[in-house]
Amino acid sequence: GFARGESNILLERLYIERSLSVNTAAAGGNASLMTIG
Repeated sequence: GFARGESNILLERLYIERSLSVNTAAAGGNASLMTIG
């Protein structure tokens, strides 16, 4: 399993990437579709 710090970093990265994709979608760009695919 992961150490506590490592899992926290992974969750942080997922959260940051998710917020970035949401921001691009809000901006009206098609980049969000590319990140999903």
